[in-house]
Amino acid sequence: MDRVVLKEKAKEKIEGKKWYLWKPIVMWNVTILIFAFLVGMVIGIPVTIADLDEATTNDIISVVGACVGGVFGILETVFMFGYTKYCLHLVRGKEEEWTMPYKYVKGHIVPTLILSILVGLVIGLASILLIIPGIIFAIGLSFYQEVYVDNEELTSREVMRKTWDITNGHKAELFVLGLSFIGWMFLTGLTLGILMIWLFPYMNITFMYAYEELSGGAKKAVSKEEKKEEPKKEVKEPVKKETKKPAKKTNKKKTA
Repeated sequence: MDRVVLKEKAKEKIEGKKWYLWKPIVMWNVTILIFAFLVGMVIGIPVTIADLDEATTNDIISVVGACVGGVFGILETVFMFGYTKYCLHLVRGKEEEWTMPYKYVKGHIVPTLILSILVGLVIGLASILLIIPGIIFAIGLSFYQEVYVDNEELTSREVMRKTWDITNGHKAELFVLGLSFIGWMFLTGLTLGILMIWLFPYMNITFMYAYEELSGGAKKAVSKEEKKEEPKKEVKEPVKKETKKPAKKTNKKKTA
């Protein structure tokens, strides 16, 4: 796995596509802000009319904020799976509507949440033991979203096993690939986050290409599409040849 080649391919792919890659995330955050504003209005007006004391008001706002934040946290977890699929399609040469990650939320909440919780638990437990095992497990399970969106029929355990197999023998390379972006992250801090407009798509697509190379994902996706689009062959029934029955010879008696 040549990280220089992967990064060059990512640069070429994101050229002119930065808004395409940012739009779903920007619209998601706009949706959260609008919803939070509406919830604040709905809660704030009755609280103001009731003229509650400051402590009670703060408690109500805290509880409502925690509930709303929890709901959006769950939805955002699923949304990021959809966004991963959105980016993979771009890498594979197929552009999608920016609403695709939103649509992905429907029907995938339970399996993606279970998978995310299990991956978090495994990495967390490994990190408690020592830092190095935590890093190893974090890298080993780093492609769990990509593996899931490519293999939605698999269970959480099978997805984790598959992503571990994909990264087997390549964890050091992936670690170095991640380290190669540290300089850019430092510069992002110096630019007050402005550089992230370019860096986020660059990093994201680079690791997508790494996944493609290690898993053969693009070839698999193409084969699936070919199977779907392959027209059904019409089975022609053999034409039955009509056989003419020989006419029966009738012996007519001659009459005198």
